[in-house]
Amino acid sequence: MTRPFCWDAKILRVEGEVPWLMFRRNPKVLSAFRAEHLLFIGSASFCLLILFLLVIVFWSTFQEGLPGTETSLTVQNYREVFLSGETYRAGFNSLIVAFGTVLLNLFFAVPAAWLIYRTNLPCKTFFITLMALGILIPGFLKGIAWILLLSPKVGLLNQFLRSFVPVEEGPLSIYNLGGISFVQGLMLTPVMFFMCAAAFRAVDPQLEESAAVSGAPPAAVFCRITGPLILPAIAGAAIYNFMTAVALFEIPALLGTTTRIQVLSTLMFYSVQASVGLPRYGIAGVYGVMLLFPSLVAVHYYQKLLRHGDRYSVISGKGYRPKLTDLGRWKYAGIAFLCSYLFLNLLLPFLVLIWTSLVPYIQLPSKAALSSVTLEGYRRALTTISGRPLVNTFLLVVCVPALVLFFSTITSWIVVRTRLWGRRGVDAVVTLPMAIPHLAFAFALSYVGLYIASGVP
Repeated sequence: MTRPFCWDAKILRVEGEVPWLMFRRNPKVLSAFRAEHLLFIGSASFCLLILFLLVIVFWSTFQEGLPGTETSLTVQNYREVFLSGETYRAGFNSLIVAFGTVLLNLFFAVPAAWLIYRTNLPCKTFFITLMALGILIPGFLKGIAWILLLSPKVGLLNQFLRSFVPVEEGPLSIYNLGGISFVQGLMLTPVMFFMCAAAFRAVDPQLEESAAVSGAPPAAVFCRITGPLILPAIAGAAIYNFMTAVALFEIPALLGTTTRIQVLSTLMFYSVQASVGLPRYGIAGVYGVMLLFPSLVAVHYYQKLLRHGDRYSVISGKGYRPKLTDLGRWKYAGIAFLCSYLFLNLLLPFLVLIWTSLVPYIQLPSKAALSSVTLEGYRRALTTISGRPLVNTFLLVVCVPALVLFFSTITSWIVVRTRLWGRRGVDAVVTLPMAIPHLAFAFALSYVGLYIASGVP
């Protein structure tokens, strides 16, 4: 016979059964199992994985030899790195490349965003589509295309210039810090463009109209009204691209190896992938830690801008319409400016890659070159590619976006739509992968794998 029970009790006791919690009558237990708490556990687990990999990078700096070997803690790796002049040259080069990249981004992205979203420029949808296409094309391909164009010996553009300039090599070269900054700047400009676009769209035209009615000239309206409202977005985009430029590896590796130009990310890679001797994981870890400092400073100011972004919010009603500047005859100059960037970032690299894939060796387009056009390169490429690379590529294309979408969605919802304790910490941690070279995470995973392999058959 079942005993009577009280609905106000926290524990329901049934004869012959194990006591169980009354979830329906216990609000504290109910709140612990709300959907936002379960999502917070998922995003916090993702953050712990990021922090774990960073701890592995830091831990490796105090180890000598291969992972899993019996070694004592040492600071020899730090001593060797900080006493080397190459370290300071690489760090200086990293900062030069990062600043050069951001300057080129500002030169192209900010005027492009203003032309497309704040003027009556024609064909806006067409330009926006091409800007988005610039993000989809890998930077590695653009680096190869610019090598084919500006290589001192075989570059197509240099071959053309040598018909007018009597030099044996050059006269231009992509293998320098300016070339690295140029290619990275073209590659990251669409990112800054879309980050600034929202700010240009959100400026309420009533503020600008009020200033104009008060007698302020257009330059004063931009400096005192429009400029301060969009400045935080531009600064945030510049900091974001600075972090990305410091962490990039493929472009400095492509364009700097020939002339022995090193940045911190390439030094980290070549410490692990040594051509002579054993991999030096401890030295690579020190370079990874050094890359953290400028990136963490940038992350600090980036998060600070995001926290105070509400100061620059503009509230407008349903009748909001962005005020478009009439360019008049200057619209052709605006179209030429946008086309010049798209030509450098998309059309020219694409044409160069197509042309060099059709000829047996790098040569300028001519009647003789057209007679040697062949599809032999495509035939060899298709016969060389086996099923395994295609399967690997398909898995990456499917799995990586799915994982990114899942963790980005739950993390964004936790940070923006809840008031849970610790959400700002989650926001800061998930920003770190953009500030830290992807090479560092790959290094940490390989270090853990080798450490496990030393004890597990």
